[in-house]
Amino acid sequence: VLAICKKYKLPILAIGMGEKESDLYPFDAKLFAKGLLQIN
Repeated sequence: VLAICKKYKLPILAIGMGEKESDLYPFDAKLFAKGLLQIN
């Protein structure tokens, strides 16, 4: 997905945290990176 967004210069608007539509949240790159790196 990231490669497609980079190639076509598409923004990432939301991130899914589950299987339902209600599990979509606005994408925040800084919070996402902190979560991946487990930084508080």
